[in-house]
Amino acid sequence: MPPFTPRNIISIDDLSYSYKDLHHEQIFKYEATTNVVITRLLFTLQEAYTCVWLYNGISGSDRLDLNNYILLRMLSIKADEIMDNLKNIQSFLQDDFKKIDSKCNYKLSSLISSFEGELAEECRYLRNMLHYNEEKTNFLDYIVTKHESDSTYVKTTIGSIVLNYMEPLYATISEYLNVENLKSMNDFEKIYKRLRTKIKSKMDKNN
Repeated sequence: MPPFTPRNIISIDDLSYSYKDLHHEQIFKYEATTNVVITRLLFTLQEAYTCVWLYNGISGSDRLDLNNYILLRMLSIKADEIMDNLKNIQSFLQDDFKKIDSKCNYKLSSLISSFEGELAEECRYLRNMLHYNEEKTNFLDYIVTKHESDSTYVKTTIGSIVLNYMEPLYATISEYLNVENLKSMNDFEKIYKRLRTKIKSKMDKNN
């Protein structure tokens, strides 16, 4: 068994961060089906950035230690879920997906296609190996065997998931949703919208 040396997750960078208090009308301003797609893209955005955050906080070693073991486990599961979600939108909400993909210069369909050719099968295999596969090999045994035959397997797979797919996906969806330019509500707007909602709710109850 490889040496396991757990450490705290600390992600330090020189980037500036901010938050925005948005009203839903800025984002959900389309027909019902399109708003459903937007909701799913928001979840995808959050999940993709979680992968990036984990990578920045944990990765950095070629060793098969506890950090990279857990990271590979989590990233392979998340990547499979995220790309399955996009493929589902592409298959069952085709019109909306095509419109969004077109505005993204077809980056979404390109990422899906590239992932299918490079990592989909491996990530699916890793995700489905909850404990043991059909040959009674558990996840740890499988990773150790892969690492012994290719010492770069863990780092390469982790890096490819994040750098080739999660980061570009996060950037693409952020750009499509125009996150950078969305206007945050000031205090007056928040109070006004809250009061309007409460008044409307009371009027609806009385009718």
